[in-house]
Amino acid sequence: RRLAVERGYVSPNDFISDRYRSRRARLLCAACGCVPMLIYTTAQMISFAAILAGITQDALPKWAFMLIFCGIILTLEVLGGMNSVVLTDAVQSCVMIASFLAVPFALAAS
Repeated sequence: RRLAVERGYVSPNDFISDRYRSRRARLLCAACGCVPMLIYTTAQMISFAAILAGITQDALPKWAFMLIFCGIILTLEVLGGMNSVVLTDAVQSCVMIASFLAVPFALAAS
């Protein structure tokens, strides 16, 4: 922690770049972080599209819901920067907790 503060590291890539003095190592580290994030984001978009398609009884094709999802996320990122990341994480956490608490009641009612 002390070294990160002293040298101004913001990400693991900063440490890798400083430690090995190699741009290639930094790019490789960034690529290794981007690939899993791409898979994770793709899974979220597909899930969001499938849920909305089910809720709306296929009123729109799944690709349209994916575009809507991408548009919402892009708009929030552009308008709010990192503050929007924190806000969307907080809102998504609240939605997940509420869903987690609501599912047993919904199952008990049916």
